[in-house]
Formats: sequence, C-alpha cells, structure tokens
Amino acid sequence: MSNNLLEKAVLTKVEEFIKILIELSALKNEKEKKEFRKKGIEKCQEIIPLLLHFLEGKEQYVEPMIYQLVQEKLPTSIILNSFGQLQEELKIVVQQSIWEFKKNPQEIKTEAVTSIESEENKEENLEVQNLGTISDSPIYRILSKVFSNYKVIANYKIRGQMIDVYIPELQIGFTRELKPYSFARLNYVCQQENIKLLNIPDDLLSSQKKLSQFIKKQKLS
Repeated sequence: MSNNLLEKAVLTKVEEFIKILIELSALKNEKEKKEFRKKGIEKCQEIIPLLLHFLEGKEQYVEPMIYQLVQEKLPTSIILNSFGQLQEELKIVVQQSIWEFKKNPQEIKTEAVTSIESEENKEENLEVQNLGTISDSPIYRILSKVFSNYKVIANYKIRGQMIDVYIPELQIGFTRELKPYSFARLNYVCQQENIKLLNIPDDLLSSQKKLSQFIKKQKLS
C-alpha cells in the first residue's frame, strides 16, 4: 500500500508527540512538567481524530493504537534510559487527552477529510491501472510456489484496501513489508473479515525456503 496524506499526517504528529514526551520525561521541575504535559495533550488530541477517521469511529482502539505507534517510533536508547518515567508520562498524557477529547469531541475538518480521500482515490486508481504488472510481482510469484496446491489471488481488494496476495481457502493475506502504521491500518480491515494478514519482509522474497520457514513460524490459526 502506498503512503497517503492521512498516514503522513499521523506519523508526523506522532513524531512531534514523541519529541514532547522525551523532553517531558527528562524534566524535574513540576511547573515545567505541567507545561509540557499540556503541549503533549494538545498534540495527542490532534492525532485522535485522524485515527478515528480510519478506525471507523471505534474509540476503544484509539488508545492502544497510540501506544503502539509511539513504542515503534521511540529510539531504543530513550526506552532504555528513561523507560519508567517516559511510560508513566505517556500514559498520563494519552489518558488525559482521550478524556478531554470525549468531553469536548473534535471533528476533522471537512476540507481536510476531502483532501485526504481525494489523494487516496488517486493512489487507488494508480494501483488498479497497474494490476497487470503487480500480479507478476515477486511476492505473488514466490507465494504461488509456496502454496502451489491452493488458489492464490493477487491484488485482492477489501473495503477499499489492497492485499498483495490472498489465499481464500486459508483466509490468509500477504503484503510486502509495510511501515507499522500502514500494516496496522490494513490489518484492522482484514481482522473485520477474519483474514490473517502477514507482513512479509522484502529480504525473504528471494528465497522460497526462507519464506516457507518464516510462514511456518507464524500463528496462522
């Protein structure tokens, strides 16, 4: 799946949110902490409506999604050096942000949503136009060999999203290596259809043996 404006907006705001959290976790002065917590809450509240947009309004998924995105983007050194304090501040800021958001719901501006959807439609149209070449992609060719006894479908569309390869009989989908946010978004859609989605690292697409071993290690049931 190609990047789109919504993904870029979320990732940019998450990175800005993380910078605030890192500074916040290093502060000792309580007054300064309160100021940075406020900044963190404001930034988190910018992220929430964007996540709700693609989570189809399901608020229960927002908090765990924010934690996941932050954890995946945090530098390892920061996690090791300030794990406890940073995690505590993250929890405080996120929960306060969600509480305030529910108290005073914010809506994504119509213009912004229209712009995002317009760009996504352009990308989807480009994908459809290129189906002929994509169906002969490395991931399709190698998975056709790995699952030679099953029907293998390339470019399977589901709720406006695209799975690179889908095997109906096993209800398993495969996609070439995606960034965490992109995979989380596509995986959410697949889960609604009881499809197990696997994110295949690009370096496995040149070896049928390695790919088979990787797939066997996954919990497919």
